[in-house]
Amino acid sequence: MLDSTTAGDISAVRDHTRELINDAGDGDEPVLIEAPPNSGKTTNAVKLALEAEKPVTYLARRIDLYEQAEETAEEHGNLRYKRIPAPQRDCETFLGENDGSAADIQRLYEKGYSGRTIHLKFRDQAPCGMDCDYMEKMETIDEEIESIDLLIGHHSHCKRRQYIRDRIVIIDEFNPGPFLQSFPGENSGVIDNPGDIVPSFLHALDGGDTDFPTNVYNDVTDLIQRRDGPKGWQKAIDWFQEHGASRRVAQHSNLLDPTLSTSQSILG
Repeated sequence: MLDSTTAGDISAVRDHTRELINDAGDGDEPVLIEAPPNSGKTTNAVKLALEAEKPVTYLARRIDLYEQAEETAEEHGNLRYKRIPAPQRDCETFLGENDGSAADIQRLYEKGYSGRTIHLKFRDQAPCGMDCDYMEKMETIDEEIESIDLLIGHHSHCKRRQYIRDRIVIIDEFNPGPFLQSFPGENSGVIDNPGDIVPSFLHALDGGDTDFPTNVYNDVTDLIQRRDGPKGWQKAIDWFQEHGASRRVAQHSNLLDPTLSTSQSILG
């Protein structure tokens, strides 16, 4: 801890930050370093990649910190670094620059599919496939990971073990979002609240050309109050059976089959 007089000298603050980062790099346990802005956290984190025995993975939440880390790395010609790609910045389909469907793959991404999985399994929506800049950069890192002194990426990249295994990991700034974010995201149209699923289903049926008795069952309350009544009950059961809905089918159904729809359609 610097005293108030020493802390007033920015060079002393930066020197102290460097010492703390170097000591943390030699430790076996996680270390939290609190330092003010402009104290040299990013610069010294990059320099650690030059001096430490293990390679470094530097993770930040902002593009300007990525760029600052890259600029510092460029100043040291003998430091090999790579920025971990992101589909939103490196994939031509995500960017809307080809005949693929940016909306479809964004929906898949919001449902939890990784950029890699989207390119491998959804070639109709992402025609760039394995030739995509995003995929090529990913493959390069995968093949050369052991010779990369400094990996630069987002906090969420620490979920991929390859990027943190046998490396010193520096997480710049506090950002709990990637570790606490629920599925689906705030901007997603995916319905996951059980109280909303049934009304949404009934509304979709009412808006379509179906024989389901939506005049009888308009909401969850109707389903509960009229579950033993004769009006509409048999017609609703017949409708589900005609469309292949049964307990046996549900028990053997793969509920995780990918779909681009906001909700899985029972009509196929």
